[in-house]
Amino acid sequence: MARVDAAGFVDAWVDAYERGGSQSMVAETLGCSSANVSTRAKKLREAGVDLPELTVTRGVKATIDVAALNARLAARVS
Repeated sequence: MARVDAAGFVDAWVDAYERGGSQSMVAETLGCSSANVSTRAKKLREAGVDLPELTVTRGVKATIDVAALNARLAARVS
C-alpha cells in the first residue's frame, strides 16, 4: 500500500460510507488489505476520530440478503 495520510484515509472511508460500501471497498481503493483498513480505522477511532460504521465483509454470510431470499422463497412456495 502506498502511504496514505489520515485525511486521504478518511476521504476513502467516507466515500465508501456514502456509497453504502464496506471496509473491503476502502481497502480496494487504497490498495491494501481489509485487515489493514480495520486496524487503521480502530486507531483513528481511539484517537477520537468519529468514523461512521461500515460493514465488514467476511465470507458468504455477510453477502446474503436474507429479506430478498425469504421474499423469493415465499413467492415460489405460495
